[in-house]
Parts: sequence; C-alpha cells; structure tokens
Amino acid sequence: DDPFESPQITARLWKEVYSTFMLHCSTELPFLHEELFHLRVQQASTERSADTQIFLLGMLALTARFIPELASAHHATDPLVSSEYYADAFSARLDARSLTSEPSLDRVQGLLMMSVYHWLMCRGQVAWMYITIAKG
Repeated sequence: DDPFESPQITARLWKEVYSTFMLHCSTELPFLHEELFHLRVQQASTERSADTQIFLLGMLALTARFIPELASAHHATDPLVSSEYYADAFSARLDARSLTSEPSLDRVQGLLMMSVYHWLMCRGQVAWMYITIAKG
C-alpha cells in the first residue's frame, strides 16, 4: 500500500495535518515553514523525492492520532494505530542511501519527527537511533 494514494489524503487533509502539527508539535519541532510545507504537498506523489516522502510520512506519523478521519480510515478504535501505520511506512522507506548519503533538509526533518514520535511512544532507544541518523 502506498500511504499517499489513500482516498483520505486530500488537500484539505494536508491543511489539517499542518494545523495539527503546529498545535501539538511545534514546540518540540519549531522548524516547519508553512509555505514550504504546502509546496512539498502540492507535488504529485509520483514526483516527490524519497526524502520528501520521508518528511511527509513523519508529519503523518505525528499527527494521524489527532485526526479522526485518519484514525477511522484504518478501522481502528485506538487512534495510535493510524499513527503507527505511517511510522511503519516511514521505516519501510529507509534504505542504505537514506542512512549513508549526503543528508537533505527533508530527510533530517523527517528523522527528527520520527525521533519525537518514538519518544512519545516510550521507545527511547529507537528515538535516539533516529536522532543519531539525523545528525549524520
């Protein structure tokens, strides 16, 4: 499954993802610029780089639990299931190039988002692993 091809992923939903991120995560991750975020989202999913996909999946992992439409899309009574779905999709996109090539802004920001996600899920060791990868 390509998480970006889900019928729930619409332009309206991306606006809600941004608002939710700003409400719940901007204190820990104050680096998100609204205009740049929307430029990333406007690209067709087939045109998005692997690093941009990693960035967007980080956003979805952090915010899906707070967006009822995403929680219900995964037929979950626990909204954390929807966040875990996007965290798993994020992990599936990490490959040797992601871990060893010259870092990009999208990739570093995505890795930082996943670090916070895992920290909030009480997975400290995994959170530190993502921080270590992000710092390159």
